[in-house]
Amino acid sequence: MLRDSESEQAKASEVEEEDMNYYKENIFNKEDYYLYRAVMFFYAGDYEKALADFEASSAIMHAQKTLYPKNQFGDSVDGEVKDDASHESSQTDLSDVGLCSLNVHEFSYNTVLCYLMMKDYKKAQAKLDYMFETMPKKYASQLWLVRGLVNQQITGSMGQAKKDFKRAHKYDEESASKFLDQRSSVQLAIFP
Repeated sequence: MLRDSESEQAKASEVEEEDMNYYKENIFNKEDYYLYRAVMFFYAGDYEKALADFEASSAIMHAQKTLYPKNQFGDSVDGEVKDDASHESSQTDLSDVGLCSLNVHEFSYNTVLCYLMMKDYKKAQAKLDYMFETMPKKYASQLWLVRGLVNQQITGSMGQAKKDFKRAHKYDEESASKFLDQRSSVQLAIFP
């Protein structure tokens, strides 16, 4: 009888341990872990490690999401811009599960910030180009200013910078005017 009691206690202990391990392992999803660690690295000034973790988190998120088609902004800057994509989307771009509340494009923006802090403007430009190709239009308005500033730093990209600044004035007149015309600082809220 003593053995039955010990056996039952051992089984109960195993069940409790399994439940505890389930919750312990699933407090954060893997992408959440990479995201939070990346943020810590970013604030510590270790941008290469932050970049690696943002990319790891992003890879997990992008594997689960459908991104938007290329060239949704049209080609014209001076004339009418063709608005092929709507400002709203029936698809969600927020994470489906877990504590991670960043959309897939915020990961890309965080990598842009890392590249800017590392003064790698070519990679920042490439990531911004990728974002414009894949993100909903509703997030793009303030990114034109960011990409214009990045293009100013790259030799031979001044023509593109001017086009981006025109778009910045068109899609976010307040921030563009304040920063470019009045030379005042602005606070951007790319992803409200």
